[in-house]
Amino acid sequence: MFELSKPGEIASGTRVFLAVAWAAAVAPLLTLGYGSDVDSWLVGERALQMWATGTYARSRSTGFPLYEITVTPLVAAGGWVASNALSLAAGLAVLLLIYRLADDRTLQRPATTILTLVALPVFVKNATSTMDYVPALALLLAGYVALNRRRPLWAAALVGVACGVRPTSGLFIIPMTGAVLVESGNLRTAFRMGAIAVVVGHCRSFHHSGWVPSASHRSRERSTALSTGCGCSASPKRSCCCVRCARSSSRRGRVSLRAQTVRFWCFTG
Repeated sequence: MFELSKPGEIASGTRVFLAVAWAAAVAPLLTLGYGSDVDSWLVGERALQMWATGTYARSRSTGFPLYEITVTPLVAAGGWVASNALSLAAGLAVLLLIYRLADDRTLQRPATTILTLVALPVFVKNATSTMDYVPALALLLAGYVALNRRRPLWAAALVGVACGVRPTSGLFIIPMTGAVLVESGNLRTAFRMGAIAVVVGHCRSFHHSGWVPSASHRSRERSTALSTGCGCSASPKRSCCCVRCARSSSRRGRVSLRAQTVRFWCFTG
């Protein structure tokens, strides 16, 4: 399926060198905060909230449950370095999957494709930020590889999993089923792929999309507000922005979103 050229002439040693060199080159960016995207800081804040309360809290819009839940223990254990490292690992997975596409004769110029990708600024940025773009891309690319290797049901399941990372990933099932129909005309397989993607993707909603603090947690919020000593009301849903609370929160290992954003831009600016 989609066979366009001879296998890419990329030696195994060269593949390892490219992956290691790219990872080493972008690794210092892991230390520069959650990322330049404001949403990445929202993910970090919600991760700390979920770790403290044990209750799912969406970071934005419809929620990105699989990614948000996966990143929560990473943020709690290692801060933004650990959560950014998840995106970096996904970036390496993308590279390995492109190698697979080269082996499957899908790419006309695999070396050019790889070098262009690893040097693409938007890919480097998102592969070192606490955002769901690159993990979702890795899952979709894995589905594409599965489709090329004539495993359409596995491809559909991977699209469904990608929905839990980023809901809009589900749209990828449309060209996938279209490719199956064009290639084989098998309507039954295309229908089964759509059904699997919908069922697996629907499982992303197994957690409540909202967040309602319990009575005990509300009491903790009130005690937190009183303990700051500045009259502000810091809470998981509204971060305190005064300098005194930011410093106190930093010492407790739970820096507020606004304090983190200020520190990030002061450092990089």
